[in-house]
Amino acid sequence: MDETHRNVAFCAYAILSTSPDVFVVMDAQHDERFCHNPLVTGPPFIKFYAGAALEVEQVRIGTLCIIDTSERTEFTSEQRLNLKRIADTAAELISNYRKKSLEANYCVDQLMGDMMHNIRTPLMSMSMATSLLEKDKNNILDIFLVV
Repeated sequence: MDETHRNVAFCAYAILSTSPDVFVVMDAQHDERFCHNPLVTGPPFIKFYAGAALEVEQVRIGTLCIIDTSERTEFTSEQRLNLKRIADTAAELISNYRKKSLEANYCVDQLMGDMMHNIRTPLMSMSMATSLLEKDKNNILDIFLVV
């Protein structure tokens, strides 16, 4: 599975948790929060869940999680730390991608602004000159004839 509806998602608990620690459910069938969850009672028959929040710019945007159809009796502090480190690395990659994307969009906006200015200025000059010529074509003809 790559996503679940929020109202049955284990990840919602990990995202909403105020703890910076990994959210772990050793046996979902025996956990009051999840024993009636359709993801536990039906496919994919989740029994174990461990999720670390993905925090980008101080906003939790999702989780990196481990799901298993077998319950566990332990999930060590080293395993928790490893999952948290992987989640932090993923969040950093997402943040860097977002920053580069924003920078690229800014550069494109600047380039488009410069291009529009460079195109618009000569066009406006030509338009104004044409307008003046239309208004004063007799006077301009007289000036050209005198010279």
